[in-house]
Amino acid sequence: MQGDINISKKAFKSLTIYRFLIAAFLIILICGNTGSAMSFSGRPVFPPEYPIMKYEDVDIEPQLIGGSNAIDKSILDLGLYPEEAEEKGIQGSVEVQFIVDEKGRIDYCIILEENPEGYGFGLAAREAVLKAEYKPGIHCNRPARVLMRITVQFII
Repeated sequence: MQGDINISKKAFKSLTIYRFLIAAFLIILICGNTGSAMSFSGRPVFPPEYPIMKYEDVDIEPQLIGGSNAIDKSILDLGLYPEEAEEKGIQGSVEVQFIVDEKGRIDYCIILEENPEGYGFGLAAREAVLKAEYKPGIHCNRPARVLMRITVQFII
């Protein structure tokens, strides 16, 4: 027949692979990093986390379960006040940065500033923050990963 195109099996396989790669690229382009594309196992192909947002950029900030003094209460209840500082009557403060994930869990926590240093306030604050429970932040009607920054006070 006139106009027929003969393609070898090798060329056909290359063309099929090429089409597959274009389709995969389009899926990545359309879905982005939202976890929308799923693998055969049912797990997201892309990382499940959403972009990390600053607390002032979300519609609803993460809420500490138990109220704003829940971390201070847990320091006392769990005996996290550094022993040496308590014996000497030393008070302190620690600035902590952490991420509250989409389920309200603390995903990451670092000590930014500890005052005074050398008494263990930083580690105690970090432990208290990691034990805290949050309601997740909301952005565009979806739970969001939110970068938080708080100051934990150690007062006798």
